Amino acid sequence: SSSGVPTDVGHDAGDARLRDVLARLEQFREVLRRVSPGLNLTPPQPIVVVVFENQRSLKPFAPLYEGRPVDVGGVYVNGVTTHFMALDVARGSLAYPVIFHEFAHLFLRNTLAEVPVWFNEGLAGFYETFELGDGNRSATIGRANGPYVAKLRERMLPLDELLAVTASSPLYNEGDRRSIFYAQAWALTHYLLVGNQERAKQLPVYLQALIDGTDEPTAFATAFGATTSQIGAELSDYVRQMTFTAIRYNLSATVDELAIPRPQPMSDADATAILAEFQYMVKRKDEARTRLAAALATTPDHPGLLRT
Repeated sequence: SSSGVPTDVGHDAGDARLRDVLARLEQFREVLRRVSPGLNLTPPQPIVVVVFENQRSLKPFAPLYEGRPVDVGGVYVNGVTTHFMALDVARGSLAYPVIFHEFAHLFLRNTLAEVPVWFNEGLAGFYETFELGDGNRSATIGRANGPYVAKLRERMLPLDELLAVTASSPLYNEGDRRSIFYAQAWALTHYLLVGNQERAKQLPVYLQALIDGTDEPTAFATAFGATTSQIGAELSDYVRQMTFTAIRYNLSATVDELAIPRPQPMSDADATAILAEFQYMVKRKDEARTRLAAALATTPDHPGLLRT
């Protein structure tokens, strides 16, 4: 919606679960508002949330890899006029990291014209660890990513190589978020945000210099007062330590106290239009067309079906 509250579409999950999903997403935004008050947290397009009861019901809407549905707990796709996300509530907290990751991308892109690719992915990785605690009265972000740490203890990229990655770089387009690039982007962001207080003060200076048009090597050297080799050595030491700092926040409201709208029923044709558009966006176009054709056979004049 224009207010930024995601639109909830119940597919086969109950009302209580639908409200829980909306509450979780709104709490995530609340924590982001506290952690990064400069972020624009109002989505530029409506966000449609499709909640599935289990993996079986999500499967027809999951992205395909080599012709088979990917086993995922959550899916997020950017449309031209609408953003779509889907969650398998049976996965519990495992359904949310991909959603929080993509939310972070959306809000960062909504706020800053351009940031380095490594920071874009690193910050999204930092935020995707969002967890509720204390009966939903507190939240933690920035927990260590164990698989990333293990990978980096075996191998790290030269920092110059990491900083030089662009949206068109092969290293960024290998299609595997478990790759060394994603691991090291997360680690560098984690280190610069919470791992070193002095570096945390220098990070905004670096980002602002890039926004102002300063070339990357000059912005880095000026902001951090160090070479990439020096920061790379600091990062190498950082990923070999035994403990990592996370950030814990007390929330001003519990799930029950947040202003979450009650789910409203929708017609089968309305739901089909949304599901077909979502299916089309994840590149399952033939299945989307079949779904639409069946719906149009019984509701030929439905505007949502015709638009889709």
